[in-house]
Amino acid sequence: MKVNLLIQRTFNGLNTEYSSSPTITKLDAKHFLTDERNMAMQLTDAPLFSLAKNEQWICYSFVKKVLDREKRAGFYAIRLFLPVRYTLTNVRECLVTIAKRYESIVQAGNLPHNYNDLLTQIDAKAVKEKPQPTINENSIKKGDFYTIATLDNLEALLAADKNEFLEKLYLFTAPISSQHTEDFHLQSAEGITTRRLQVSDPERTLQGLWIDESPVLPTAKELLVLTESTVYYQFVKQEKKALDSSITEIQTKRVHVSDPNGCLQAFRVNNTPLKLKSEFYAYGFSSDSFYYTLKGQKETLLTGNQLKTRKLSIKNPDDYLAHFWVNNIEVPIQKKFDVYGLQSDKLEYSLLGKANERKAITLYEETLVVRLPENRSKSTSTNKLNWENLLLYGVLSLLLGGIGGYLFRNYTLGNEVVQKQTELRVIDSILTAKLKNTIPAATISITTQTVSNTTQTITTTSK
Repeated sequence: MKVNLLIQRTFNGLNTEYSSSPTITKLDAKHFLTDERNMAMQLTDAPLFSLAKNEQWICYSFVKKVLDREKRAGFYAIRLFLPVRYTLTNVRECLVTIAKRYESIVQAGNLPHNYNDLLTQIDAKAVKEKPQPTINENSIKKGDFYTIATLDNLEALLAADKNEFLEKLYLFTAPISSQHTEDFHLQSAEGITTRRLQVSDPERTLQGLWIDESPVLPTAKELLVLTESTVYYQFVKQEKKALDSSITEIQTKRVHVSDPNGCLQAFRVNNTPLKLKSEFYAYGFSSDSFYYTLKGQKETLLTGNQLKTRKLSIKNPDDYLAHFWVNNIEVPIQKKFDVYGLQSDKLEYSLLGKANERKAITLYEETLVVRLPENRSKSTSTNKLNWENLLLYGVLSLLLGGIGGYLFRNYTLGNEVVQKQTELRVIDSILTAKLKNTIPAATISITTQTVSNTTQTITTTSK
């Protein structure tokens, strides 16, 4: 069971009449188990409610003025304790129901106190798990605060966000004197206001988040802050900035920009220009405006979370290009020009004579070269090319013929020289032999072959 009950009463001093758990009897007597005679009972005779809490417990109390055994002014208090992560709904009904049971037990004499059935019902129907927004613990206000409650607004006042920043709150059901509140240093809770901020940072673009000077955990999904507090944020690689107090939702946005060909002329988030790179991220909130400007174009509001550019270089040397469109918007054409756009853009063109036939440019094309068809271009230059070819072939033929003749002449002359050298060696041998008388008198025939394959006989007679 999550709910615990403690009942106090002044009979002869302040006594604990009932406790469902020994743990709560040991809690702070000043903060939780307060002797209400010291202040509250001196300010009003009407029943009142109170709310007190610390890091572990939250206590809802109903306090009613009664007389003690000596007929002196006293009180009894019905106090319900819950772990701080829970909240109690229908607070007045829960407390008053237990108070009626208690009063009937007291009036009946020494009957045993039994509240188990009531606590079981409260635990099942009135105890709810409470959302745990992130707060700045340093913002919790010390001391006792008060407000005036009615039957109509009591539940709303007990559930107000401001209570997260109050150690203890008294809810009086009748007006009290302002002079008395000053005497007891009781502070009004009327001027305390808060605001909630939802946090959504799925891409972890926030490098830091602070409430005043206290850092907030990256896992925080909701912030509860005093209106007077300042929330600071810092995006990755950026400066720490104060969040506008009018913002109620911190929902981040990250834009991936890919501009490998330098198509961008400018990029800004709200009024802050960013340094252009081939690849970068732009950070902001979902409520921020992201603008980009392509070279030679007007500034455009970016609607998505990514921006990928493309560049198409167009060569039109023969003026054969008739039209060019980007997303059905016609672009002026020249002999050579560049088109800057997004990868998602639709690029189309048409040619002369076929202006109504649009051709699409694929995403992977980086250059478009437009020339006249082959059959048309040849008609104006065929004769010129034929004469040039004939002249070239003639020059080459003459050159090859000269080289061949030169080589053949060298080959013939070489053979003639060899032939003459052979004849001289033979004659030299004959003369030498004759002088030495070593050659018999006989006729010596020497046959030589000329280049023309004729035979020549040299005859000599030895005497």
